[in-house]
Amino acid sequence: MPVVNIQMFEGRDEAKASIAKDVTESIAKHTGVDPQYVYVIFNDVKTENWAISGDGVFQGSCHHQAKLSGL
Repeated sequence: MPVVNIQMFEGRDEAKASIAKDVTESIAKHTGVDPQYVYVIFNDVKTENWAISGDGVFQGSCHHQAKLSGL
């Protein structure tokens, strides 16, 4: 039973169904596991709980904030 954990910034709820479908299909295709046994878990992360290169998003440089805004 494959379990896939996906962490991403909160606020992308509209994308979750299509992401789960694509991930499930890929896991099933590459492992031969029946799709009904593939579990996808989404963990929404607030941007203030995310850091790059040791810098918190809001305490870090403008470069890091710009980089994260595209994620």
